[in-house]
Amino acid sequence: MDSQISYEKTVSANLVSLLVSILMLLANVTYFAKIEPKIVFFDVGQGDSMLFVSGSFQLLIDGGPGKYLIQKFNRYVRFYDRSIEVLILTHPHLDHYAGLVEVIKRFEVKTVVLSAKPCKFDEFYTVFMDELMKKGVRVVSGLAIKGEGYQITATSKEGSCVKTQDEINNSSVITKLDFGGISILNMGDAHEDLEKEMKYSEIDILKAGHHCSVTSSSENFLKSIQAKYAICSAGWGNIYGHPSEAVLKRFERFGVRTFVTFETGDIVVNLTKGLIYNQRNKVIGQL
Repeated sequence: MDSQISYEKTVSANLVSLLVSILMLLANVTYFAKIEPKIVFFDVGQGDSMLFVSGSFQLLIDGGPGKYLIQKFNRYVRFYDRSIEVLILTHPHLDHYAGLVEVIKRFEVKTVVLSAKPCKFDEFYTVFMDELMKKGVRVVSGLAIKGEGYQITATSKEGSCVKTQDEINNSSVITKLDFGGISILNMGDAHEDLEKEMKYSEIDILKAGHHCSVTSSSENFLKSIQAKYAICSAGWGNIYGHPSEAVLKRFERFGVRTFVTFETGDIVVNLTKGLIYNQRNKVIGQL
């Protein structure tokens, strides 16, 4: 008799545990279904990576130098959404594309925007391109998308292959994202030469070119775009001296608040509330 009661209690406890698990799963699904539109500037060390999420739409720009991105990505997207609608590689330097190989392997990537190819490329870039071919991903050189509450344009220079490092940087895909009156401009590693050709104005957030190097974010460019915030994506103690002190002072002169990823960690912009958070979920800015 006692064993029968014990068995019934065990079954009852298991059913309760199963029910609680199901309710928690449903709660999580509901939570993620209501996730607010956001931009994430990932702290990926000495490299670049930016994510835009709105509903079921996911845009990823660059993937950093290696494993950092794939470790972070799932914190900011629905766990059951394994598709990326648009992936943009600003230019073919390892600190921007190495982390994308694992992304392409693990997610269904629908469209990839690429800049001009280098005339000579390394073995890893071959692996990256092979993965795109293997998955049959649609590849374009630019696009314009208008979705629910957002608009995205991605443009790049067309032409033959690029030879020098400066040419590769200046072939960067430039991406402008507008959401509910907030505008973000991602410059890849563009130098001042490319900035001179641009006609954007009144940008809220600038993902500054070339990790806030002295080659980029010229005075005339800053006068034109009138940015409120600038993001410097760089790794702690990097050998390149990023971000440049001269550029940081230039931002200060133009009234641009600057965040550096190795200081803040991931930077999250809640596009509905217009709030900017650091990785510890502390508000560090408001649009």
